[in-house]
Amino acid sequence: MQERRRRIRINASLVVSYRLLNTVFTTASRSKNISVTGICLPFPQRLEAGRCIDLEIQLLDFSDPIKVTGKVIWLKEISAAEFPFQLGIEFIAIKPAAQDKLLQHIVKEGPPGIEIIP
Repeated sequence: MQERRRRIRINASLVVSYRLLNTVFTTASRSKNISVTGICLPFPQRLEAGRCIDLEIQLLDFSDPIKVTGKVIWLKEISAAEFPFQLGIEFIAIKPAAQDKLLQHIVKEGPPGIEIIP
């Protein structure tokens, strides 16, 4: 299967709080992987592609989480009791300061010699 991602993605188990747009409930999960353009997130329910979600991602070297808005691009059903789905989420709104923190995290935690072009 050919790789279709536009950006380098690193495996990362980061705490992610999320809230579906137009709802009041916030819940948490742990990421599977992350890039400067998106994240793979185990999820407890089925969501349709195109659904928007607010995320707060806790990066390892920063005290405050970064805040982004993402859009579900794909959904995969997996065999896990608590989080039976994985979501591929594309970031559609991220402030420059948050993107800089994310870039720093990926360069630090990624493979040696990694180069990121924002």
